[in-house]
Amino acid sequence: GESNEWTQRIIDRGDAIVSDSVIEDNLAVYQALIDEGAQTIMISHSALNGIKMHENGDYIWLLKNEMGFEGFIVSDWDSLENCSGETLYDNVVLCVNAGVDMLMEASNFEECRDIIVEAVNNGDISMERVDDAVTRIIRVKMEAGLFEDPYFEHVSPSYEYNSDYGIEVATKLAEESLVPLKTDAGLTLEPGSRVFVMGPAADDVGALCGGWTVTWEGLTDEEAGAKYIAGAASILDALVAGAADHDITIVTDPAEMDTCDVIVLALGETTYAEWNGDTEDLSITGELAMPGNAAAIAEAAESGIPTITLLVAGRNVIISDYIDQWDSVIMCYLPGSQGGDAI
Repeated sequence: GESNEWTQRIIDRGDAIVSDSVIEDNLAVYQALIDEGAQTIMISHSALNGIKMHENGDYIWLLKNEMGFEGFIVSDWDSLENCSGETLYDNVVLCVNAGVDMLMEASNFEECRDIIVEAVNNGDISMERVDDAVTRIIRVKMEAGLFEDPYFEHVSPSYEYNSDYGIEVATKLAEESLVPLKTDAGLTLEPGSRVFVMGPAADDVGALCGGWTVTWEGLTDEEAGAKYIAGAASILDALVAGAADHDITIVTDPAEMDTCDVIVLALGETTYAEWNGDTEDLSITGELAMPGNAAAIAEAAESGIPTITLLVAGRNVIISDYIDQWDSVIMCYLPGSQGGDAI
């Protein structure tokens, strides 16, 4: 109902009002992933043209009936409870009949299980619908080997976190995802140059990773220290480590700033996940910008030294007030724990 606190989260859980052509473009992405063999699809908290996706059977059944999806559909965290039904019973029925096969219910899972049984007995959910869901879930688990090795005790993954191969892949992906937004062909870190590194994202690994890293909202200075991610180098760490190989000198002492040839200015957003990232202000000095961005921008501009700006953010940010002050700008997105080395 409208009193539900979740309905107030109008961006993270908002209503996308879009045309059929935009929907077709997005469905093409799903088709490509289904064709590659994706086995699970999670439904969004949001709504499309006024209908919550968790009860939007037109699109969920489209995946199964017309796009060849043979895996299973899972709900997002407690999200069926935000559908249009007046009771939990109504919402479970809406969600299951819309084609959702597995329910991610954090606290009401036992009640939802009992509701499914009751709804089948009442004729509100068909046995055919239950059979579809169960068959899909069992098929995916069988093909994943869960019946032979339910606790993955005998699996040797080809990709392991912090393995040499994992680090190599993560670094390569981060390198290839960096996007120059503005470039000055004459501005490079030449051998012999002195490089002043500044900005709140320069020495903060947490900022490189964003939310859903170690903790739900990501790592901030208050939580275990912004640099605590095993084996990770910040942008500053990586530049210092590579300085000798490229015959450059990294400088961080403001008293020596005027002796430098170029500035690397690292700006970012605070870490967030889900609705905590909702903001009506996407400026790089706005509500969710890292504290210190504005001061660092002003300090760099005042120096008159050529500046390369690195933007660390998981989404577009507005830089129109500042881009004329910068010679080069690179969008780094959230490059992850190997982002410093990649940059």
